[in-house]
Amino acid sequence: MNLSAQEIARLHALPLFAGLSADSLRDLLGDCAVRMHGKRKTLFLQGDPATHFFVVLSGWVKLFRLRPDGAEVVVEIFGPGESFAEGAMHMPEGYPVSAEMVEDGRLLAVPTAAFGERVRQDPNLAISMLASMAVRLKELVNRIEKKETQTAAQRVADFLLKFGGPAPRT
Repeated sequence: MNLSAQEIARLHALPLFAGLSADSLRDLLGDCAVRMHGKRKTLFLQGDPATHFFVVLSGWVKLFRLRPDGAEVVVEIFGPGESFAEGAMHMPEGYPVSAEMVEDGRLLAVPTAAFGERVRQDPNLAISMLASMAVRLKELVNRIEKKETQTAAQRVADFLLKFGGPAPRT
């Protein structure tokens, strides 16, 4: 596997993996693959079997749904150090959204079958997964609250602060 020491440390800091020992994380990473994807590459479609979840190592990924009229609704955008689609491993209907690369990037692909087996064997991993889901639930509740209480201009400002990067110096 082609992960730097910094990337492994970043993975270990994720709520999903934080409860694991270094050896357990190394064993888990043995099941995973690092994948390079180009801009606009479709990772999966809504309804596809949830065979993997992912951690963004570099680049950006958008999760979206298509409305009946064909319009795209962006559900979330994930960047470096963030995981996505881990909850889908427990959904018999597959991924609830589609995923596409926003720009070229590298992803850690974690097979859900191997991860599920490790969760059954390692209570610390099960607890870490619950903690990760709790963090995600809190984020979703906060997003709903913001959507209901902020103006469109405030939501755009939040988006730019999160994804815009530092302002250029003049």
